[in-house]
Amino acid sequence: MKTKRLLAFLIDCCILGVCFAVCKLFPIRIGLVIATFFTVCFYAREGFTGQGIGKRLLHLEVIPHSPIRLFLRNLTLLIWPVELLFFLISGKRIGDLLVRCHVVECQGKAPLSTHNIVLNAIIIVIVTLILSLVLFNLPQMRSTLNLLYL
Repeated sequence: MKTKRLLAFLIDCCILGVCFAVCKLFPIRIGLVIATFFTVCFYAREGFTGQGIGKRLLHLEVIPHSPIRLFLRNLTLLIWPVELLFFLISGKRIGDLLVRCHVVECQGKAPLSTHNIVLNAIIIVIVTLILSLVLFNLPQMRSTLNLLYL
């Protein structure tokens, strides 16, 4: 199971890498928004069904399928070296333990819940907008902070 989970994660990372490569085809500001969107989607990838593309290909799923819990579960990937080390030692991710999720072999897929789709889409859009605004205003924020230290 540990190998399948790791392989599923690597598949998702490769897809994200291809998406970032596509972002380079656009002007910087548009590419930045698109890259931010893909990054947020990466962290929210399991919110609809408990499966990202990698897990779907390898017949794994995360239970329970709560979009908010799954999004929070993936935020621990921001400290991925610690997360990877913990996973290799224990077979579980820190995010699994924090939000009480389990990865299991897929027994069959229930249809997508409209509630889950809408909630996950709203989370993705809001987080993308917030991150894009912060990234676009970063130079102005930096100059404001420099003025405070003068």
